[in-house]
Amino acid sequence: MENIYIDPVYQDADLRKKRANTLCLISLGSLLLTVLTFIANYVLLYFYPLSYRKILMQSISTAESVAFVASWVFMIIARARYKESKFAKILMWVYISIAATTVTSIVVLIAYCFYTCSGIPG
Repeated sequence: MENIYIDPVYQDADLRKKRANTLCLISLGSLLLTVLTFIANYVLLYFYPLSYRKILMQSISTAESVAFVASWVFMIIARARYKESKFAKILMWVYISIAATTVTSIVVLIAYCFYTCSGIPG
């Protein structure tokens, strides 16, 4: 009788690389979908009437949030399951740098607001 279960350690290296790249591409596609839905929200602001805008923006914002979380989840799965994958490692550092840049930008924006408001008398 043939063994159906194959331990991941003993899988073929090409198969493991292909699976890791597939997970990374899904993660990258989800991140791209996040950017596209972010842009779509602002396009809707100008081209759709007010009655449709609220429903469309809520559904697109939900899709944006789900795609963003999915991109991180697929990257973490690829990184944890396929530690030897260079694509997963590079993708992880790209996501970390995006997160660090976002946090830094928010801190700078808040500091600028405090600096600007401190000059207002009263």
